[in-house]
Amino acid sequence: LSAQPSEAELQAALAPNRSLDLSGSSGNAGVVENGQLKLTGKPEAGGSWAGMAVPGMAAAGSTFQLELTPMQLQDTLHAMVQNTAGKTGRLCVLFRPNGVAYAQIANAKDQWREASLGVYQAGTTYVLEFVTNATGGTLYLYAKGASRAQGYSYTVSGEYEWTQLQLQFATNRA
Repeated sequence: LSAQPSEAELQAALAPNRSLDLSGSSGNAGVVENGQLKLTGKPEAGGSWAGMAVPGMAAAGSTFQLELTPMQLQDTLHAMVQNTAGKTGRLCVLFRPNGVAYAQIANAKDQWREASLGVYQAGTTYVLEFVTNATGGTLYLYAKGASRAQGYSYTVSGEYEWTQLQLQFATNRA
């Protein structure tokens, strides 16, 4: 793939023989049913966080693509690529129950920030792509059947020291 792969390059690279195997996903945020990860956000006394990690690690320069359908969210849902070794590194989409999606990053200096991407519709399936490089990445969020240009994107440059990347999810259970 090129440094900034096109939608067509991603589709070719992520053909069915390269789909994610969710069967070994671990964590307490949901279950895998019929090849789909179903995350559950539910209020808990005192509040807590629940997470899920997709098996396997990837190197900087990897691309992750998935379909996600936010349903009746009671609290924030996180879908992210996270550095699992070395310095902090997170590129994340937050789906808030108010119908607004945000980009969230945590960089190698352990600095955190969020930026509003825009509104999303509960029950709509979205394509979420994380395109990484050694020190940054871009996330794309768009409705299934639409193009990247019709959705949202957020780019981070020069803020990460990616080593091992993993696709992770978290739900707030406040």
